[in-house]
Amino acid sequence: MNRATVATLHQLRKMRDWYVIRQASGVTLPTQKPEPLERRHFVFHGKVQKVGFRLLLKSLADRMHITGWVVNNENLDVEAEIQGTPTQLAFLEDYFMHGVRRITVTAVEEHDCDLALDENQFLIK
Repeated sequence: MNRATVATLHQLRKMRDWYVIRQASGVTLPTQKPEPLERRHFVFHGKVQKVGFRLLLKSLADRMHITGWVVNNENLDVEAEIQGTPTQLAFLEDYFMHGVRRITVTAVEEHDCDLALDENQFLIK
């Protein structure tokens, strides 16, 4: 690729990221209530890569003070470990199943895992 093409792709990615972050800032979040923390491992199947899934999840997690991580898998799934309250986890799963037209989640695998109490942020790996 020549420099002009690389620069154009960089600008397009910046615009996409701006759009995704702006979308996340407009989402109405569930009311915070005192609940014990849980940590779940998720694998999202479907059209979940190249659609801003990871950045949207990170932006929502940051707003909700949720910790964990998210990563694209080579098989085009997205994998995440998310630590928050049961209400927060249910909200995120439902939001990604039904709330974003450009994302099509066809199936979700999930299981509980051990809390990571020393974790203090949400990362895109």
